[in-house]
Amino acid sequence: MSLFDNLEKLVNERGSAAIMRERLSLAEDKYAALERKLANAREDHEQQVAKLKAEVGKVAEELKSRQVSLKLSPAFLRALEAVAPTNSEDHVRLACVHTLWSFRPDRAKPLLEDALGDLRDVNRAHAQVLLDLYDSKSD
Repeated sequence: MSLFDNLEKLVNERGSAAIMRERLSLAEDKYAALERKLANAREDHEQQVAKLKAEVGKVAEELKSRQVSLKLSPAFLRALEAVAPTNSEDHVRLACVHTLWSFRPDRAKPLLEDALGDLRDVNRAHAQVLLDLYDSKSD
């Protein structure tokens, strides 16, 4: 090996080390930039989640404030009770019974039991579901 070979090797190694340091520095800079970007994205995400949660809370409160307690007059309830067993249309009978059940399940129970004898399967099934709900509430 000549003196020039050693010198060339030394220059090459020294140059390679400088290049490696530059590449490593560049990689570290890119990594740091990605970490900052990720941190910013997390902050944005957390802010967006908080904003959406607040919006959901406002909407829920608005819905609660808009709910009106519906009350039917006793005369209207009696009219429903009268129409439910006598109307010729079974869907009307069931609608009357269901409305009555929504407000006074105890008064709808005998009408629902009568509806179990309807010709349509859907009416019998619906009446059975409401009776089951009535029974589960009274337990």
